[in-house]
Amino acid sequence: MWLVPWVDGAPAAPADRRAVAVVLGRLHSCQVRVSQRPGHRRLLELPLPAVGEYPSEFDAWLPLIHRERSNLSRLVEWLERDRRPMTGLTHNDIFEGNVLVDRGQVSAMLDWEEADLDWLVWDLASGGMWSFCSPGDAEQRPHAMTDFVRVYRAAGGPVPPEEDELILPLVRARLLLEVLLAPYDRQPQWNRQLASLRAYASMSATAG
Repeated sequence: MWLVPWVDGAPAAPADRRAVAVVLGRLHSCQVRVSQRPGHRRLLELPLPAVGEYPSEFDAWLPLIHRERSNLSRLVEWLERDRRPMTGLTHNDIFEGNVLVDRGQVSAMLDWEEADLDWLVWDLASGGMWSFCSPGDAEQRPHAMTDFVRVYRAAGGPVPPEEDELILPLVRARLLLEVLLAPYDRQPQWNRQLASLRAYASMSATAG
């Protein structure tokens, strides 16, 4: 049963960044006892999707896609073996269309298909941070991301400060993962994936 038409609110926008940070902090702080979903594959799980078939516009990007897929595999191995980020209840698909806002507050979080027990910092980085802190002036992005984390923690978000260094690598991981998954989608949005690759390259250059 689809109840969304009866929920007050409209899709969130980057201006709703702090409202989203609050609800994400509250979600991550929930002390729930749930088990891993049987047969449900984590989004950032090895092995990563193989490099599939892309339109000709991606030819110049293929060396980067292959190289960065290998780098991301090594990052995931390191996180699982050495860092072991805090785990808890995650939504795993937070973006403007999955969050409704009414009068400055989140009224609903939609589409829980990918919800799981997962790394909280992954949910923080790949959802809230990229979706609500990336639009607009790139020079303002670091300030927006810092503000998002501050509001998230003020609302009870438990990701510890020592994991802050993982946020930017995991934002890039989300961009690359979308590109890797696109060839397996029923209706891939190739323009969106080209934009993700350009953003990935830009953020990697800035981080490097």
